[in-house]
Amino acid sequence: MTYEEIRQHVQEHFRELLGQFKDQVRVDGKPDDLRLDALRATEGLAGGDPETWLSIQPEGADGLLRGFCARRGIVEADLTEANRRQLLRLLQDGHGSLAHTALNYISALAHIDLSEPSGPATSDAAPATKPLESGVPGKSVAEVSAIYFDEVRRTAPVEPKTELDRKEVLELLDEIIGQKSIAAISKSDAQEVKKILLRLPWNRNKMPATRGKTLAEMLQVPGVRVISARRVTTHLGNLHAFFKWAVANGYVATNVFDGMQIRAAKKSRDDDRDAFSAEQLQLMFLHLTENPLGLVRKDVHKWGTLIGMFSGMRLNEVAQLEVADIKQENDVWYFDVTKVGDERKSLKNLASERRLPVHQRLIECGILEFVAQQRSAGEARLFHELSYSRMNHFGRNLGRWVNETFLTALGIKTRQLVYHSFRHTMSTRLAQADAPEKHVPAILGHRQAGITYSTYFKDGFLPAQLKSTIDLFDF
Repeated sequence: MTYEEIRQHVQEHFRELLGQFKDQVRVDGKPDDLRLDALRATEGLAGGDPETWLSIQPEGADGLLRGFCARRGIVEADLTEANRRQLLRLLQDGHGSLAHTALNYISALAHIDLSEPSGPATSDAAPATKPLESGVPGKSVAEVSAIYFDEVRRTAPVEPKTELDRKEVLELLDEIIGQKSIAAISKSDAQEVKKILLRLPWNRNKMPATRGKTLAEMLQVPGVRVISARRVTTHLGNLHAFFKWAVANGYVATNVFDGMQIRAAKKSRDDDRDAFSAEQLQLMFLHLTENPLGLVRKDVHKWGTLIGMFSGMRLNEVAQLEVADIKQENDVWYFDVTKVGDERKSLKNLASERRLPVHQRLIECGILEFVAQQRSAGEARLFHELSYSRMNHFGRNLGRWVNETFLTALGIKTRQLVYHSFRHTMSTRLAQADAPEKHVPAILGHRQAGITYSTYFKDGFLPAQLKSTIDLFDF
């Protein structure tokens, strides 16, 4: 079977399950807390490590495949080993998507619109009034934010992390203002929110010093680390955007967060990621290629890290690579960094799409042979082991292995040295090697400065043009 045929079976199966769930909710109403907790747990586990997810399946991997094939009329014996791995990964993703969509459906049902329905106009009708004057002031922040997020999801969906950031600060706003309706929030309330954000403890619900305390108690704990000025700016920006929408939709008369932005200082070196030193790169390269301590236990550990080291690609760009993304043009092998292929692939921005030559050291290490092995095995993705989650896309498990296991075991882990540091290292070492100025952003997937490049150079540099530049990276 092809990957697309397997994926179609999984999609149809979970769509049927979702339809059954919705039908049941329409009859029985909102599920109890135990069922909701089970859905949340399913969503979380399905976004994690495949081995952990399979370990909690009562029937195990074989039983799971056998049952699915029976339900869908698939002859299990016709599945290749690659088909079986693909199907297991898609079943895991399907369970996560089902749980996520079901929870969103329940959340939407919980909102009851109490605004007056519009009726036919009459000759003695009262003069038209602004929506704010027609009884809307009773709506809480939570009620209005539910409408806001529903509209955003339908019209202009954002990344899960962005939505989570927005929800976090709106929940904090609700926590600060208490029982006030959204229309009653004043400028002085907005000023108080800003003051609290500037003192808000970092990771407040997880850190032992603040966990379990009320907001007022948290703010009194001495010596705790507070959120960064950049984080405060993000929160205030999200509040401003929400109230701008609320003004446009008649829930409030004015945007009380106008003028509340702070001027966050540019990132200091302490806040930024550091570049790896030549000695650290040499140490990592040794353990990735010779593996003297046995730290590298999977192909994705070795190649997912080496690609990041010798390309400067973002973690998710590496993790979502497909076998078909490694191409050749005029004798130059390159990574085609694109959203083409699996619909779950994503890029940070338009400039992220690029054709990035494969570094000569990667070729010497055997990357092309590894790609050929994956192609021969029928794998669509280069790293089929990496699971997908809405929050972290495909990069979660690779990033955790590098940051929490590999760098820690080698004794070089700091808060500033993480997988993302490979990008800073590439940028730093190319600059030190006097690389052509325009080539560096093209390699890193950054927007080119200047009207000529940003407007008329949309196809980007050819792989052959960038090959000699990326090969300047050395240690």
